[in-house]
Amino acid sequence: TIAAGVTLTLAPGTKLVFSSETALMISAAQSLQAVGTQDEPITLTGALPVRGFWKGLTLTGTTVASQLDYVIVEYGGDTKGDATAAAIKLNADSRGVRASISHTTMRESEGYGLFLAGSAVVPTFVSNIMTLNTLGPAYVDAEVVGRLDSTSTFTGNDKDEIVVPSYRLEASATWDDLGVPYHLKADLSSIGTATLTLKAGVRLIMPPEAALTISGSASLIAEGTADKPVVLTGETQTR
Repeated sequence: TIAAGVTLTLAPGTKLVFSSETALMISAAQSLQAVGTQDEPITLTGALPVRGFWKGLTLTGTTVASQLDYVIVEYGGDTKGDATAAAIKLNADSRGVRASISHTTMRESEGYGLFLAGSAVVPTFVSNIMTLNTLGPAYVDAEVVGRLDSTSTFTGNDKDEIVVPSYRLEASATWDDLGVPYHLKADLSSIGTATLTLKAGVRLIMPPEAALTISGSASLIAEGTADKPVVLTGETQTR
């Protein structure tokens, strides 16, 4: 338990070992400053090397920005009570949630490597690794998919796909080719004046009876090439 307004700072080389069903939770005016180095990363791990042994790192409704750099979060993402559990989870309430994540490895989760709520503010997301996770590298609302970048690694999971649950895009965004497909779980509508840009090589997997809809003054730019087309396809290869 962390008191209101407290900043927890983890020095390079720090290792935290978590017991079963525990979590590190940051909320409200609290913040986590975990800045390691390439030679001395910060490690958050379970007492046993078992996927889902502990719950993971969760930031919920934070008003102060946290920072993770050269951090390893492993063996978390307990899915027993949370179907969208992740090694690192940025939940949000009316305050949103704020964190920069760079050079951070999210691995061996029973859930996802990363969870990003739609109102998450992620000023920096670069050179991260999400691998060896049961449900996939990331579960990310459509509003923040554009924060994911191609300098990060999303492969080597039991399911190599970015799960996108939400259905509406109100602000312009660019979705990069991350080397894995985006698997939408519902309709996606670009509304208002939002422009959705799909870069060459992007692959969208759509669920049954779903559609990608561009309406009003919104627009779609799908910039494929002969070698790397943009592909919109169904979950099953059925006409």
